[in-house]
Amino acid sequence: MTNQPSHLSIQELRDILKGTGPWPPHRRAALKALHAAATAEARERNGAVSPMGPHERLESRLFGNPRKCVRRCRRRGWGFEASQVDGPSTYGKFSFPLFPDGGIELTDNQQDQLFSGLNWMEMVDACDTAETIEEEDFEGGPGMSDSFYWIAISDPAAFLRQLREFVVDHLDDKEF
Repeated sequence: MTNQPSHLSIQELRDILKGTGPWPPHRRAALKALHAAATAEARERNGAVSPMGPHERLESRLFGNPRKCVRRCRRRGWGFEASQVDGPSTYGKFSFPLFPDGGIELTDNQQDQLFSGLNWMEMVDACDTAETIEEEDFEGGPGMSDSFYWIAISDPAAFLRQLREFVVDHLDDKEF
């Protein structure tokens, strides 16, 4: 690849990042370049809803609306519910925010590789835009206990950027 990721055109970034597949170093670098440019555009807007910059629009087209991955609670703000045993859920069903609404589509083998050494809480804890708040501890006897959490998200788009980078950094480069 002749271009450095930070100098790629919008079209080149789109072509590198679309679809399911391996995450070799050049693809990881392109993802980080897109995230950096989209973050800079968001900061320039200073909280305004629009107009989104070209990198933010590409990020939205590739990975979807980050607010689909979380919900807004009047009392608690943006976030999602989770249990220690069952993991994250949105709207009452298991749904880790990144899969699939967060825009990263992984093969079954890639998901197995990712979750064989990690759990959902380690992934969330790696993101500084997320705070895990324990809400309830249930003791129902041997093998029946669980803890319930609200994962507060200060910035859904930044959270998904951090989560995407964490995920692709933990995948092998090999094709599945």
